[in-house]
Amino acid sequence: MHTGKYANLYKTNDYKKELGKIKDSAKLCNDLGLKCHAGHGLNFENVKKIAEIDQVVELNVGHFIVGHSVFVGLEKTIKDFMIIIND
Repeated sequence: MHTGKYANLYKTNDYKKELGKIKDSAKLCNDLGLKCHAGHGLNFENVKKIAEIDQVVELNVGHFIVGHSVFVGLEKTIKDFMIIIND
């Protein structure tokens, strides 16, 4: 599921309607027997609310992970990300 619109709206704190659409879509995926993967524009600031959606089984965050790891290292980036999504 494409989360780019949510990610852009998150910056303006006007994301709740889009998050609701994502939750509804994830539930529909589950009801249809599909596995829901979500990603695009997700980062440390906005991923938590997507990770909390029970039906989302995978987060596609590779672009952010690689980009951020250039500055602080891959291991630290992954550890920090895991803390956020598992908190």
